[in-house]
Amino acid sequence: MSSERTSDAGADVAAAFEALSGGDIVPASELIERGLHQHPQDSRFRVLKAALADSDGRRHDAFAELWRALAAEPDSVLARDELLRLAVTPRTDPLSVRKNFALASGERQTATKLEQIRADHRVRYALAARWLRERFATPRRLTGLDVFCGNGYGSRMVSDLAGVRMLGLDGSAEAVATAQRAYGSHRTVFGHALFPFQIDAPLFDFAISFESVEHVDDSRGLIEQMACATDGPLIVSVPNEPGLPFARFGHRFEHHVRHFERAEIVELLASVGRTRIVAEYGQQVYRIERGDMVGLVPEAEMGLRPFDAAGSQFLILIAEAEATG
Repeated sequence: MSSERTSDAGADVAAAFEALSGGDIVPASELIERGLHQHPQDSRFRVLKAALADSDGRRHDAFAELWRALAAEPDSVLARDELLRLAVTPRTDPLSVRKNFALASGERQTATKLEQIRADHRVRYALAARWLRERFATPRRLTGLDVFCGNGYGSRMVSDLAGVRMLGLDGSAEAVATAQRAYGSHRTVFGHALFPFQIDAPLFDFAISFESVEHVDDSRGLIEQMACATDGPLIVSVPNEPGLPFARFGHRFEHHVRHFERAEIVELLASVGRTRIVAEYGQQVYRIERGDMVGLVPEAEMGLRPFDAAGSQFLILIAEAEATG
């Protein structure tokens, strides 16, 4: 929409906001609906309608309205901020976290062009998108959460390839700014959130977390928050301990806390009700010679393959709750 809003729209927004702030719900609702009718491309009325729904305990309606606000005005910082506020509650003081959150810390991919992202990272998100297309009849209606999204390439990949909406979260403000600039759209938005954070309502249809669980001390807590975000599938990847032993290679991964055996990550998923493993893959990334890591395998060899408990370096799982009825 045009950056120049009419004075009438501004006055109507102010009047609706004043009524809503004063608890005059009926007049506020009428003013918001009138504003939407007269200024359908002004995202501020959608944000106010979301606030009205949230105040009435209708969080899913508020969530949907904020996405409509972004459809009307993709660059609306207000709509993005309100979407993040509705989805995630901060629990961590950024100053209390002693960790390098720079985009170039070595923990994240940094390229702003998709073809420059390393192949092993891209194929994981391509799998998620393909599975969502096959699993759901109308994926365009879905909204997903990408936990520890980095610079945002994967969230955008899933959004584009599966047609879903995506909210990506990362602890690096620099990465989030890059993500929004390079990969953001009205259906792919990003927010800064340090873990541990709290998710209070299952507003999402699925959640993704690739190469993240091994980065936090409280791996169970991270999986639990993913489960709080959705009643749907969880899509995760972790380094496989037998194929990439932490005791031997941990010094190569300065940001990793541990690696996982399959039984351990399956138990974590089961503990949050995702007892049904519906897809499972292994992946090779690093070239190992004489017991040491000497580089990367060729990108053509980074594709997904059947999981080998002893040999796969990475494990990718998609887990759902048991079907009812």
